[in-house]
Amino acid sequence: MVFVADESAYVGAYWGPRAEPVEACASRLRTFLTRLGALHPALAEWHATVDGPNDDSAPLKLDDDTLRDRLTRGRSRGDFDGQIIEDLGYRTSLWNGREDDWEAGIMVTCGVTADAVPNAVVLDPPFPTPHNTELFRPSIVRGMVEAAVEAWAPERAKFITNSLDERQERLPLPQVGWLTYVTGEMPTDPPPAGAVMNPFGDGFFLRIGNEPLSVGAADVQQVRDWLGIGVPRLPD
Repeated sequence: MVFVADESAYVGAYWGPRAEPVEACASRLRTFLTRLGALHPALAEWHATVDGPNDDSAPLKLDDDTLRDRLTRGRSRGDFDGQIIEDLGYRTSLWNGREDDWEAGIMVTCGVTADAVPNAVVLDPPFPTPHNTELFRPSIVRGMVEAAVEAWAPERAKFITNSLDERQERLPLPQVGWLTYVTGEMPTDPPPAGAVMNPFGDGFFLRIGNEPLSVGAADVQQVRDWLGIGVPRLPD
Protein backbone atom coordinates (compact mmCIF):
# COMPACT_ATOMS: atom_id res chain seq x y z
CA MET A 1 0.00 0.00 0.00
CA VAL A 2 1.36 3.41 -0.98
CA PHE A 3 1.61 5.96 1.80
CA VAL A 4 -0.04 9.27 0.87
CA ALA A 5 2.00 12.20 2.18
CA ASP A 6 0.37 15.53 2.95
CA GLU A 7 2.79 17.32 0.64
CA SER A 8 3.88 17.34 -2.96
CA ALA A 9 6.93 15.68 -4.50
CA TYR A 10 8.79 15.95 -7.78
CA VAL A 11 11.38 14.44 -10.10
CA GLY A 12 14.36 16.64 -10.89
CA ALA A 13 17.36 16.03 -13.15
CA TYR A 14 20.26 18.48 -13.40
CA TRP A 15 23.53 18.95 -15.25
CA GLY A 16 26.09 21.68 -15.80
CA PRO A 17 26.95 23.66 -18.93
CA ARG A 18 26.48 21.52 -22.03
CA ALA A 19 26.30 22.91 -25.54
CA GLU A 20 23.57 21.10 -27.46
CA PRO A 21 21.68 22.17 -30.58
CA VAL A 22 17.92 22.44 -30.39
CA GLU A 23 17.62 19.24 -32.47
CA ALA A 24 19.41 17.25 -29.77
CA CYS A 25 17.27 18.80 -27.02
CA ALA A 26 14.10 17.99 -28.97
CA SER A 27 15.20 14.38 -29.43
CA ARG A 28 15.91 14.05 -25.71
CA LEU A 29 12.53 15.55 -24.87
CA ARG A 30 10.73 13.18 -27.24
CA THR A 31 12.49 10.21 -25.64
CA PHE A 32 11.57 11.44 -22.16
CA LEU A 33 7.89 12.02 -22.96
CA THR A 34 7.60 8.68 -24.75
CA ARG A 35 9.07 6.87 -21.76
CA LEU A 36 6.68 8.66 -19.39
CA GLY A 37 3.69 7.79 -21.54
CA ALA A 38 4.55 4.11 -21.29
CA LEU A 39 4.44 4.33 -17.49
CA HIS A 40 0.91 5.64 -16.96
CA PRO A 41 -1.94 7.22 -19.00
CA ALA A 42 -1.75 10.41 -16.90
CA LEU A 43 1.74 10.96 -18.34
CA ALA A 44 0.92 10.12 -21.94
CA GLU A 45 -0.49 13.43 -23.24
CA TRP A 46 1.16 16.84 -23.05
CA HIS A 47 0.16 20.38 -23.96
CA ALA A 48 2.26 23.49 -24.40
CA THR A 49 1.95 26.18 -21.76
CA VAL A 50 2.87 29.84 -22.12
CA ASP A 51 0.94 31.97 -19.66
CA GLY A 52 -1.46 29.28 -18.48
CA PRO A 53 -2.96 25.90 -19.31
CA ASN A 54 -5.50 27.32 -21.78
CA ASP A 55 -2.98 28.91 -24.15
CA ASP A 56 -2.77 25.78 -26.31
CA SER A 57 -5.60 23.28 -25.95
CA ALA A 58 -4.49 20.66 -28.47
CA PRO A 59 -2.13 17.87 -27.34
CA LEU A 60 1.38 18.13 -28.71
CA LYS A 61 2.57 15.71 -31.34
CA LEU A 62 5.56 13.90 -29.89
CA ASP A 63 7.80 14.36 -32.90
CA ASP A 64 11.11 16.17 -33.19
CA ASP A 65 9.76 19.01 -35.37
CA THR A 66 6.98 19.92 -32.94
CA LEU A 67 9.18 19.72 -29.89
CA ARG A 68 11.96 21.66 -31.58
CA ASP A 69 9.45 24.44 -32.27
CA ARG A 70 8.36 24.53 -28.61
CA LEU A 71 11.94 24.70 -27.37
CA THR A 72 12.87 27.42 -29.87
CA ARG A 73 9.91 29.56 -28.77
CA GLY A 74 11.25 29.42 -25.23
CA ARG A 75 14.62 31.02 -25.97
CA SER A 76 15.65 33.84 -23.65
CA ARG A 77 15.94 37.32 -25.15
CA GLY A 78 17.44 40.58 -23.99
CA ASP A 79 15.08 42.99 -22.25
CA PHE A 80 15.99 45.96 -24.43
CA ASP A 81 17.10 44.67 -27.83
CA GLY A 82 15.09 41.43 -27.97
CA GLN A 83 18.15 39.54 -29.18
CA ILE A 84 18.47 35.84 -28.38
CA ILE A 85 20.80 35.12 -25.46
CA GLU A 86 22.68 32.19 -26.94
CA ASP A 87 24.25 30.79 -23.77
CA LEU A 88 20.87 30.37 -22.05
CA GLY A 89 19.83 27.55 -24.36
CA TYR A 90 16.24 26.42 -24.90
CA ARG A 91 13.26 26.17 -22.59
CA THR A 92 9.68 24.97 -22.55
CA SER A 93 6.90 24.15 -20.10
CA LEU A 94 4.34 21.40 -20.62
CA TRP A 95 1.07 20.44 -18.94
CA ASN A 96 -0.73 17.11 -19.14
CA GLY A 97 -4.13 18.65 -19.84
CA ARG A 98 -5.73 17.62 -16.54
CA GLU A 99 -7.42 19.88 -14.00
CA ASP A 100 -8.13 17.22 -11.38
CA ASP A 101 -6.19 14.86 -9.12
CA TRP A 102 -4.04 13.85 -12.10
CA GLU A 103 -2.66 17.27 -13.10
CA ALA A 104 1.07 17.23 -13.85
CA GLY A 105 3.63 19.54 -15.42
CA ILE A 106 7.12 19.51 -16.89
CA MET A 107 9.75 22.25 -17.16
CA VAL A 108 12.77 21.84 -19.45
CA THR A 109 15.97 23.87 -19.78
CA CYS A 110 18.46 22.39 -22.24
CA GLY A 111 21.55 23.54 -24.14
CA VAL A 112 22.65 26.09 -21.54
CA THR A 113 26.37 26.94 -21.55
CA ALA A 114 26.27 29.70 -18.92
CA ASP A 115 27.80 28.71 -15.58
CA ALA A 116 25.15 30.50 -13.51
CA VAL A 117 22.12 28.70 -15.00
CA PRO A 118 21.78 24.91 -14.69
CA ASN A 119 20.33 22.66 -17.33
CA ALA A 120 17.36 20.96 -15.74
CA VAL A 121 14.25 18.87 -16.28
CA VAL A 122 11.59 18.91 -13.57
CA LEU A 123 8.52 16.69 -13.58
CA ASP A 124 5.81 17.78 -11.15
CA PRO A 125 3.41 14.85 -10.71
CA PRO A 126 -0.01 15.40 -9.15
CA PHE A 127 -0.37 16.26 -5.50
CA PRO A 128 -0.78 12.86 -3.79
CA THR A 129 -4.40 12.03 -2.95
CA PRO A 130 -6.31 8.79 -2.28
CA HIS A 131 -7.43 8.93 -5.93
CA ASN A 132 -4.02 8.89 -7.60
CA THR A 133 -1.90 6.67 -5.35
CA GLU A 134 -1.18 4.27 -8.24
CA LEU A 135 1.03 6.96 -9.77
CA PHE A 136 3.26 6.80 -6.70
CA ARG A 137 3.91 3.07 -6.74
CA PRO A 138 7.65 2.41 -6.42
CA SER A 139 7.87 0.94 -9.92
CA ILE A 140 6.18 3.98 -11.48
CA VAL A 141 8.27 6.50 -9.55
CA ARG A 142 11.46 4.66 -10.38
CA GLY A 143 10.39 4.65 -14.02
CA MET A 144 9.98 8.44 -13.94
CA VAL A 145 13.52 8.96 -12.65
CA GLU A 146 15.00 6.36 -14.99
CA ALA A 147 13.28 8.07 -17.93
CA ALA A 148 14.87 11.37 -16.94
CA VAL A 149 18.33 9.84 -16.56
CA GLU A 150 18.22 7.88 -19.80
CA ALA A 151 16.82 10.75 -21.87
CA TRP A 152 18.84 13.66 -20.49
CA ALA A 153 22.12 12.12 -19.18
CA PRO A 154 22.16 14.39 -16.11
CA GLU A 155 24.84 14.60 -13.45
CA ARG A 156 22.28 13.95 -10.72
CA ALA A 157 18.57 13.23 -10.42
CA LYS A 158 16.06 12.58 -7.65
CA PHE A 159 12.52 11.90 -6.57
CA ILE A 160 12.01 13.94 -3.43
CA THR A 161 9.24 15.40 -1.30
CA ASN A 162 9.14 19.16 -0.90
CA SER A 163 9.93 19.05 2.80
CA LEU A 164 13.13 17.05 2.25
CA ASP A 165 14.00 19.33 -0.64
CA GLU A 166 13.63 22.44 1.50
CA ARG A 167 15.69 20.99 4.35
CA GLN A 168 18.58 20.30 1.96
CA GLU A 169 18.27 23.55 0.01
CA ARG A 170 21.48 25.11 1.36
CA LEU A 171 23.44 21.89 1.89
CA PRO A 172 26.09 20.34 -0.37
CA LEU A 173 24.80 18.45 -3.40
CA PRO A 174 23.36 16.03 -4.22
CA GLN A 175 20.04 16.39 -2.47
CA VAL A 176 18.87 12.97 -1.31
CA GLY A 177 15.29 11.78 -1.70
CA TRP A 178 13.55 8.42 -1.90
CA LEU A 179 15.46 7.71 -5.11
CA THR A 180 18.68 9.54 -5.93
CA TYR A 181 20.91 9.20 -9.01
CA VAL A 182 24.54 10.26 -9.00
CA THR A 183 27.12 9.96 -11.79
CA GLY A 184 30.50 8.43 -11.09
CA GLU A 185 31.78 5.29 -9.44
CA MET A 186 29.72 3.51 -6.82
CA PRO A 187 31.01 3.77 -3.26
CA THR A 188 32.79 0.64 -2.09
CA ASP A 189 31.25 0.69 1.39
CA PRO A 190 27.72 -0.73 1.70
CA PRO A 191 24.96 1.87 2.14
CA PRO A 192 23.22 2.40 5.48
CA ALA A 193 20.57 -0.04 6.65
CA GLY A 194 17.34 0.43 4.72
CA ALA A 195 19.08 1.87 1.67
CA VAL A 196 19.76 -0.01 -1.57
CA MET A 197 22.37 0.89 -4.19
CA ASN A 198 22.31 -0.23 -7.83
CA PRO A 199 24.50 0.67 -10.82
CA PHE A 200 22.72 2.55 -13.59
CA GLY A 201 24.09 4.22 -16.72
CA ASP A 202 27.17 6.30 -15.90
CA GLY A 203 26.48 6.24 -12.16
CA PHE A 204 24.26 4.61 -9.59
CA PHE A 205 20.86 4.80 -7.95
CA LEU A 206 20.34 4.96 -4.22
CA ARG A 207 16.91 4.13 -2.80
CA ILE A 208 15.76 4.63 0.79
CA GLY A 209 13.05 2.19 1.88
CA ASN A 210 10.06 1.09 -0.17
CA GLU A 211 7.64 4.02 0.08
CA PRO A 212 8.43 6.96 -2.22
CA LEU A 213 6.37 9.40 -0.14
CA SER A 214 7.51 8.24 3.27
CA VAL A 215 11.21 8.92 3.81
CA GLY A 216 12.43 10.30 7.11
CA ALA A 217 15.00 13.03 7.60
CA ALA A 218 17.10 10.77 9.83
CA ASP A 219 17.42 8.21 7.02
CA VAL A 220 18.37 10.95 4.57
CA GLN A 221 21.03 12.22 6.98
CA GLN A 222 22.50 8.72 7.26
CA VAL A 223 22.79 8.52 3.49
CA ARG A 224 24.32 11.99 3.27
CA ASP A 225 26.89 10.99 5.91
CA TRP A 226 27.66 7.83 3.92
CA LEU A 227 28.12 9.88 0.73
CA GLY A 228 30.46 12.25 2.59
CA ILE A 229 28.19 15.28 2.28
CA GLY A 230 26.60 15.11 5.71
CA VAL A 231 28.12 18.32 7.14
CA PRO A 232 26.45 20.69 7.69
CA ARG A 233 23.57 18.54 8.84
CA LEU A 234 19.89 18.77 7.92
CA PRO A 235 18.19 21.53 9.93
CA ASP A 236 15.55 20.48 12.43
